Amino acid sequence: MVPSLTDASTETFWESGDEDRNKTKALTITCAAAIRPQTVYVHIDNCRDLGNKVSSVVFKCGPSGDDMVLVRQVDIESRFSGWIHAVLPHDVITTIVVELRGPDQSVRVRQVRVLGGEGGEGSGSRPLRQHSPLTIQHRACEQETLKVFRLITGQVFGRLIMTAEGGSKAAEGSDGTAGNIENVDEQDHNNDLREHMVGILFSRSKLTHLQKQVCSHIVQAIRKEAVRAREEWESGLNCGGLGTPATPEEGQHNPPDTYCFEMLSMVLALSGSVVGRAHLAQQDHLLKHLLSLLHTGSARVQRQVVALFRRMLADVPPQSLALILGVEALPAHDYAILHATSKDEENNFDIHQQGILDVFLAVIAKALTVQLKTKGGEGGKSVATQGKGAVTSVSLASTMPTPQANSPRWWLQGSATQKQADLIISLIRDMTTGKLSDNWAKVSKGAIAENIVNLTRLSESDRSCAASCLATPTLWLALASLCVLHPDHVDALSSWHHRGGIHITQSHE
Repeated sequence: MVPSLTDASTETFWESGDEDRNKTKALTITCAAAIRPQTVYVHIDNCRDLGNKVSSVVFKCGPSGDDMVLVRQVDIESRFSGWIHAVLPHDVITTIVVELRGPDQSVRVRQVRVLGGEGGEGSGSRPLRQHSPLTIQHRACEQETLKVFRLITGQVFGRLIMTAEGGSKAAEGSDGTAGNIENVDEQDHNNDLREHMVGILFSRSKLTHLQKQVCSHIVQAIRKEAVRAREEWESGLNCGGLGTPATPEEGQHNPPDTYCFEMLSMVLALSGSVVGRAHLAQQDHLLKHLLSLLHTGSARVQRQVVALFRRMLADVPPQSLALILGVEALPAHDYAILHATSKDEENNFDIHQQGILDVFLAVIAKALTVQLKTKGGEGGKSVATQGKGAVTSVSLASTMPTPQANSPRWWLQGSATQKQADLIISLIRDMTTGKLSDNWAKVSKGAIAENIVNLTRLSESDRSCAASCLATPTLWLALASLCVLHPDHVDALSSWHHRGGIHITQSHE
């Protein structure tokens, strides 16, 4: 019954054994050497524990069990219910003893809490993060809300929810490399959320009205989280320079994303069935919010989003996604037609015209680094200093101007990690090889080819100046497209060489 003392619930309890009434019962708490306890709390409820009352509590502490000092002694009324605490001295404390006495043969304690810090000066340990009472209350309320939502969802779907170990592993491994980049804390958290990471099997041909209402509430919750994440992302970009504060590397402090992660976990579980996936694919607003979280969410939220797209895009026609993104026309499947079109519209090329895969390729582009070798002019000839050119490394965040307000390409700013880019590369390669659908294979290949051909459609002023070229989204999206180019795709593009088309060499220069 010892775990009942620290389960954050006063509905459970620890009860001593049947002993003599006058014998003292004791709870011994041992702290690690790096921990500095400051206050100890115990919760007593004599109103409910009528046959196991506590009449007095004595708090003792010390560096060992043989060297204890009395801190506080409290006499408790027979109808008392609440917390009793003792402030500990600032000495080195590794052992805390709570002695309990009562009129009955046994006593009960509902909860035990020890508050304090970690390490001290010169210990080399990172101090514990302090939170305001409002933050603690908000998180506790959030956890209670999630518990209620889980119970309601379980009642609505009933036996249709199946928690199988194999289904959980399949859901966790569906994002390609996600399993390799989970840290220990996230793995522990995923174990707690295992019921949301499995497939939901439906015995009927369609969802019931009540199930659709639950799905609608989940979509609305994701919408609010997407709006909040984007506001924090844009605020971080305005204040923090080149990085993307909302998507830090694992191990850094980032805004709490528990609620958003749980909602996405429920959607991922729902997408495990054919009926659920078909219903989600019709939610245009959900797809729009997922695309936003792909750039503004935390690392684990982005992994959830990629896993969802891997499942859902097979049921989303390219035409539907184009309408959501505001793409005017899908790319041509025939590369010869694409090349001829590029020649006809060479003078009217709009570098800000959006393609259907640009929102995905932008994640790859934001993780790229381009090295520039500059040469100095001397006597009308180009020479390099000491026989070598000066090499400068640039990225999209350092060269691209900030998009205008309400721009369709608002996400083309900031930076991304290599791990996030690898997830998108894996997704797009699966799309081009037909693992999602044949329709998406044709469209994705055409979109990649179109981004590469667009380099030849840049104006002469943009192509002649390196700074101007690097400031265009066309260059960065073309570089991202090269990262997902399939060898067969290269051969098809290179076949234009005999018809006057562009020729892509092995070095992509």
